[in-house]
Amino acid sequence: MERSLHWLRSAGASRADSESDGRGESSDDFLRKMRAYSQLDAARHAGRKSSSPGKASRHGLWAFAKSYVLQRGFPEGYDGLVVSIDKARTTFWKYLLLHEANRQR
Repeated sequence: MERSLHWLRSAGASRADSESDGRGESSDDFLRKMRAYSQLDAARHAGRKSSSPGKASRHGLWAFAKSYVLQRGFPEGYDGLVVSIDKARTTFWKYLLLHEANRQR
């Protein structure tokens, strides 16, 4: 478990994020935070940075590969896979929401 926590912390999560009140963060809480941060990022970059569904897909795939392969998430098994998928999903939504924000301008 400590090895997994070390990898999570090096991937950008703090110990508090990965062990909130002993049970970990619920899926609903995580999805709510992911959506909120993606919307904030899209609003911040709207009109200044371009995006498209293809760009969202490419960046999401790259985020997964970077996290799972280059940052060595695969030795962590299931935990490494989940963290890598979450990073890919967050990145995908960030670029897709940016695309939508740019279209509304």
